[in-house]
Amino acid sequence: MKLLAASFLLYFAAQSFFVAIFVMLAVGTYIKKKISKAKSDSAPLDAKNAPAAAVPSQSAAVPPQPQPIQAAVPKRQYAKSAVVIPLKTGTDD
Repeated sequence: MKLLAASFLLYFAAQSFFVAIFVMLAVGTYIKKKISKAKSDSAPLDAKNAPAAAVPSQSAAVPPQPQPIQAAVPKRQYAKSAVVIPLKTGTDD
């Protein structure tokens, strides 16, 4: 039944500008609530991990050595061709 209701709603949204606006607002509100809930759920985990991260470690005192930057060579995806072949539509005699 949920799939049928969603299908009808999307059909009406495709036909009507006002229904499309309503659907976009409803989906945006739903996503916003999910994101805020996920952030609030992860906040206690961050608070538990914060004291452990605040303790300085011995390896952090040594500055890391910069790694040399290597240019990535893109792979060749296809061969370039100077030949242009016209489409055969059947109308050219």
